[in-house]
Amino acid sequence: MTSYTTQPASRSRIIEVVKRGQKGADGNPGLLGVAIKAANADLTEDERAYAIRCTAAITLTLDEISNLTAGWSCIVDATNGDVTVETSGSDTIDGASSITILGDRAAYIYTDGTNFYSTPFGEAGATLYVDIGGATGGGAVGRIDSSGDDLRINPTNGAGGYDTANQFWFDYSAGYWKFEGALQVPDDTLTANAVRASSSGDASTSSTTHGFQVGPTSGPNMILDPNEIMARDNGSLADLYLNEGGWIKANGAFRWAQNSSDDPAVDRVDGLAIASSGQLSIHRDASLSFKLGRDGDGLIAYWYRSGVNVGNINVASGTTNYSTASDHRLKERVQPLSGATELIMALRPYTFAFKTDPDITHMGFLAHEAQQHFPRAVTGEKDGEEMQSVDLSKFVPALVAAFQEAQREIEDLKAQVASLLP
Repeated sequence: MTSYTTQPASRSRIIEVVKRGQKGADGNPGLLGVAIKAANADLTEDERAYAIRCTAAITLTLDEISNLTAGWSCIVDATNGDVTVETSGSDTIDGASSITILGDRAAYIYTDGTNFYSTPFGEAGATLYVDIGGATGGGAVGRIDSSGDDLRINPTNGAGGYDTANQFWFDYSAGYWKFEGALQVPDDTLTANAVRASSSGDASTSSTTHGFQVGPTSGPNMILDPNEIMARDNGSLADLYLNEGGWIKANGAFRWAQNSSDDPAVDRVDGLAIASSGQLSIHRDASLSFKLGRDGDGLIAYWYRSGVNVGNINVASGTTNYSTASDHRLKERVQPLSGATELIMALRPYTFAFKTDPDITHMGFLAHEAQQHFPRAVTGEKDGEEMQSVDLSKFVPALVAAFQEAQREIEDLKAQVASLLP
């Protein structure tokens, strides 16, 4: 005979389960109600899925298993004195002919179709079998068990035992819940150790403690901590894809475009890309592509060459100034400009149309011709890989000097004419 020295049963919990009318995964009902027993009584099919409250020290006799349907079970609650639960015929319960439930204790009684078993409420190391009506584990399709200081929840393995490779459990020493095995969510499967979470820890290429992780540590995964998101692959940085056309590369490149273009401006794809070299490419179809703004007058952009400021964009009173560096403190070998008239006269202005817009007439120069006289005003080489371009502002100093030379000649001629007049 077995005597239980368990903690008092939680009757409020038993009543709560009864009120819910819970059902198992196989469709069998959970607790259907509470039956009060004040004298010796038989437990038959009528008591299936009931909480039996015993108000006196009595004996309950289990009907023969052959008379009970598969998955039969009940809860016996000894509220006022010890309760004996005995079997009929050659049946056994927990390997004996009877058990005793001490007063103010409770036990879960069930059968697997061959023997009776019991699970005490509150006993250290006890196992609770759930969803009665299954084929294994005493009519259960899962169990809530303990291992040392840990609490574990296991499903059945379909072969008369329980699957410990797929379990949900509280690791007492670590202080948090864990899930082992594959977790099925709508239309997707998360593999073993695929989701990890921690309340602290700074993300790095090798860290295992950080705010949140999706994916196994030994393979591709994404991790987050309070101030960063990182894509990794087995201890190394990996590419993070944001959508079909967007990603952040491990080498620092960034792209947010409508498709896979790495250079939206050239490929005429709406979006933005920053190459690992720092090159910025932006495109928007037939619309404004880029904006800069500020409140009030002042600088809105700086240009740098090798870390030295060489120009800026300045806004003031409804105007925009495009400035190049010209501070005297940046210059040396300062000399007056001479021969400017010859330079200007050497230029050959044209009217022309660009091949992309043949109906529009422009005025300007051929870059390679201007380059012969103003090399600093022209970029690229004639017939080179890159198309040449001209910065017309570089002609201004020569134009000013040529005008001054012409003005001086005019003043000289005026003086000569004045000397010839009576």
